[in-house]
Amino acid sequence: MLWWKDTYKDLSQKEMMDDRTLSVILDDILSSRKMETWQLQKEELMAFVGSHSPKNYAELCSLVYYHFGYSRGKRPEYWGDKNNYYIHHLEAITALFPKAKFIHLVRDGRDVACSYRKLKQLKSTSAYAPRLTAEIDEIALEWDDNNTNIFNFLKNIEKENQYVVKYEEVLLQLEKTCRNICTFLQVEYDPEMLEYHIANKELSLEPSETIDWKKKTLEKPDRSRIGQYKKQLRPLDIERFNQIARTSLQRYGYKS
Repeated sequence: MLWWKDTYKDLSQKEMMDDRTLSVILDDILSSRKMETWQLQKEELMAFVGSHSPKNYAELCSLVYYHFGYSRGKRPEYWGDKNNYYIHHLEAITALFPKAKFIHLVRDGRDVACSYRKLKQLKSTSAYAPRLTAEIDEIALEWDDNNTNIFNFLKNIEKENQYVVKYEEVLLQLEKTCRNICTFLQVEYDPEMLEYHIANKELSLEPSETIDWKKKTLEKPDRSRIGQYKKQLRPLDIERFNQIARTSLQRYGYKS
């Protein structure tokens, strides 16, 4: 969506609907990082996009997402995308999609530090395996910067287009949190949302290229992950994290 924006954002509908040009655009999109995990067939995608005649690059991107849904047997009316990459490109998203809705999922940064350190020890052959630091100062600075960046961005968009949810709420009150998010998005709640782990096991929704560090998607919410830093981090590390990220910790209700 964003990697090819500068290349194709100014193309007219007529230019995009030229078969040769559209073929080049889709070749580029399908060559993007991790896109092979979507297992899309170019010929089918090209026919789908062509049949809907997108007016601009944003509409073309939307059709790629919709086609992915259709390829998985869905009949999507809306699409969404969760990617940490977007943290530093939020304005670019609103430039493409002025009516976009944003969900900010925030987790206690000290528990994030525990996860970083655990992932640092991960043995994976995937080209996409996370490359994370284990240094507490670096984790704290990154967590604080990311959440501050999102906070400042959300101050400048309409309230009805933003929703903040804490990771701990997801673990403790999954159904309530799902219902609240559905209300925010104006979509119908479905009890099957709570059975995501079953669907992931049966349908392998998480690609093999990324499942090594996303195995929690195969399990029910694990409440023991809340406050794990109290046992896993040294007091000195906790104190250091609190010093660096105190403002963000307090902003989201985490005691420091």
